[in-house]
Amino acid sequence: MRVLKQEKYQSCIEACFDCAESCEACATNCLRDPNVKMLSKCIKLLRDCSDICAVSGRYMSRDSEYARNIGHVIGHYSTIGFFQSFLRLKI
Repeated sequence: MRVLKQEKYQSCIEACFDCAESCEACATNCLRDPNVKMLSKCIKLLRDCSDICAVSGRYMSRDSEYARNIGHVIGHYSTIGFFQSFLRLKI
C-alpha cells in the first residue's frame, strides 16, 4: 500500500484547520461584543490567523512545494503575533 506524502502531516493539517475554525469562532464572538470597536484590531488579527491557518492546511493537504515555507510563517504568526495581541488587549 502506498502512503500519500501528506498523510505524514495529517496531525499538522488537522491542527491548522482547527486553528482556522477557532479563530473564526472567536472573531464572531468578538463581533457580538458590546465593545466591538475596542476589539477591531483583535478581530482583524483573528481573521488573518484563520486565513493563514486554512491556507497552510490546504497547502499541506496537496503536498505543495510551498507548504514548508508557509508552515514557518504560520508558526511565527500564530504563536507570536496572535497570542501577544491577546495579551496586549487583555482579552
